[in-house]
Amino acid sequence: MVESCSAINCTKRRKKGVKLKFHRIPKDPNFRQAWLQALGRMNFHPTERKVVCENHFTEDDYEINSHGNRVLKKGAVPSIFNISYQTMLTEIRTVEPGIEITVPIIKHEITLAEKKERMLKNLYRIVHSINTDEEFEALEGVATSMELTLNAIQEGYAS
Repeated sequence: MVESCSAINCTKRRKKGVKLKFHRIPKDPNFRQAWLQALGRMNFHPTERKVVCENHFTEDDYEINSHGNRVLKKGAVPSIFNISYQTMLTEIRTVEPGIEITVPIIKHEITLAEKKERMLKNLYRIVHSINTDEEFEALEGVATSMELTLNAIQEGYAS
């Protein structure tokens, strides 16, 4: 049976000749629970053969062992995911009287790129609605304030 990554939206599979590491979901209950929470999959009860590929770990999650091999550190948890939505909850729906099904409720999380695109569209609309010099100056003041705030945030993260 072909092993494939258990992360949402990941289509990586173990293939002969392809150098991609796959890590088994830990058996230790504490680490296992941390991995399952990170994976965020509803009603996921992995068998001992389920794996997660190396694309979901940071470089800091690895170390070089005494044989010179790159191995996953004990306690590392997958943290890199390509998710623009997550299945968060389920609800029970009645299909027919006496027949109920459980269906996922999808909570859409907007990616950073989508947030930037939305903001650019709004700014474009606002700039093009300016009719007077006073409106322009007011907007220019807001833009300066936004720039100063962003600079302060970035300096705070840099220190």
